[in-house]
Amino acid sequence: MSFKDQQPQKQPILLVECWQRALSYLQFVHTPTLCSLLRVNKMFYGLAAPLLYSSPFVLVKGNAVKWNEEERTERLVMLLRLFLAELDPTLQAELPPWTTEEDDDDLQEGWINDDTTTSTDKKDDRRHLMSTMVRKYFFHYRWHDHSFLVAKVIPTVFGVTEKRDCHNILHTLDRLFLCHNSGSVLSMCVSVKRSTAQLESLLPTLSCLRRIEVHNIEDISESALDKLVDWIHAHDQRFGTLRELQIGGLTEYDEYDLSRDTFMLKLARAIKHLTVLDTKSWTEAWSMVDQLPVEQLERLALEYGGNKATIQGGDFLLRCKRLKILDLFVPTPSIFRTVAECVSPTMGSSPRVFSSPFLSSGPSVPALERLYLSGSLANLKQSVEDAATAFAGTLKILKVTSVSRSRTTLAPSIRWEGVHMPYLTELQLQHDIARELPFSVLARVAPNLTILKLLVNGIESCGQDNNPVEGILALTKLQVLQLLGAWPLTRSFIRGLRTSVQGLKILDIERCLGIELDETMQELSRMEYLWRVGWDLEDISEEVERVVELWKVKAPQIEVGSIGWDEYYV
Repeated sequence: MSFKDQQPQKQPILLVECWQRALSYLQFVHTPTLCSLLRVNKMFYGLAAPLLYSSPFVLVKGNAVKWNEEERTERLVMLLRLFLAELDPTLQAELPPWTTEEDDDDLQEGWINDDTTTSTDKKDDRRHLMSTMVRKYFFHYRWHDHSFLVAKVIPTVFGVTEKRDCHNILHTLDRLFLCHNSGSVLSMCVSVKRSTAQLESLLPTLSCLRRIEVHNIEDISESALDKLVDWIHAHDQRFGTLRELQIGGLTEYDEYDLSRDTFMLKLARAIKHLTVLDTKSWTEAWSMVDQLPVEQLERLALEYGGNKATIQGGDFLLRCKRLKILDLFVPTPSIFRTVAECVSPTMGSSPRVFSSPFLSSGPSVPALERLYLSGSLANLKQSVEDAATAFAGTLKILKVTSVSRSRTTLAPSIRWEGVHMPYLTELQLQHDIARELPFSVLARVAPNLTILKLLVNGIESCGQDNNPVEGILALTKLQVLQLLGAWPLTRSFIRGLRTSVQGLKILDIERCLGIELDETMQELSRMEYLWRVGWDLEDISEEVERVVELWKVKAPQIEVGSIGWDEYYV
């Protein structure tokens, strides 16, 4: 054996930048994994902590699928206590006394001297010990919104019951957060319950502020809005960092915050370099869309518009030269017709010929990359066809949700004739619009599709004789396939996945019909990259339970179980 063979082989080292890119995909899907990475070493702590603690309160509050209200409140209380423990003692002194987790244990278990009370000195010593042991997680906190803590969390931690006291503590927390984070906040929530004077006092510390969310718009007056607009102008003139605006949303008590006031338009016009606009619950946004400053927008969300739209319809899209992401509640079937006609002038005749938007001699259309549509089924069918024509040359992600429920027997009616979307990698259709998709043309329309998700509620079969699901097998580059609903499948279809879609990693068929778990695993167990099979394991029989245990031994590389609604919607 040569000396070279005796030397230990050096393993290749992955660059930190590569790890950072990989971990960024775990932020909203695999929170437990990020928590575990905090404890691996200093490098992974430095990579995972900014992802976990950039908006931990919002992350917990929004996870209603995994945790019920009581469990979310418990976790929010823990996070607030962790934040308080990080504060400098001089900043802690500005807040009223608060209870720690140890105080709760004392009250529940009485583990100190068999008594439920503890001396103030001992509590202070324990609180000081906790503050010295804790790491600076909240140094990475960038989402300045504690408003929803008023309802239950602040009363639990500080022992107050009056709303006025809760809001006073909230205002103090806002200021202490900025002091603790050295003014590095990127996003801030503003509401009418925070006075203009308080906002003016925060202005010097918001040198990095990029996003403003205006809540409680249902109660805002035009005079109060004018003061807020003046504050935005002052910030823009001093720092010039504002780029994103959200109008409306849920209040701190999870109540709908709707507004029909047309003067909300002043907010959208206040930011000089607006690149992201989310109207949320401002219901008049659709009726005033032609007056919105959309020329520099990279992302636009128009929701809850009902059936109201301007006479021009979707003409405003021709002004969105830089638009990359569009989240739209579709108010009329012809919303994308004008844009589609600019790309394909022969839309009114047959056949329809696709031409690239970059080569069109007419008005230029935005190079849209992500499109999220919702609305009634009647409006969506035509809109999906026109959108595919309009943005075929640039679209990467298309997600469509029909909000109305149809009881009729549907047939595939989406016509993508002459449409080719070479860059489309993810397609997600929810509810009845999923049954309108013609499987036979998918491979021609989107040959590079890697993620396909179809969700249909109800127990009736989704099958259609003139639209067999076997057309999916032509999508040879698929990596994720989720069929949530009563889709009729056969063993030959499962076998086709193994032979035709060899790069498949995730398969969710937990509510599908016509197949058994054992025969499915027999066909799929030899797939090289498959690591998860979605299967309904609630109220299973002893026979199915035996099959699951058997395949845990025979194919340990494949996880069998429910994928979960939260991962589907992410």
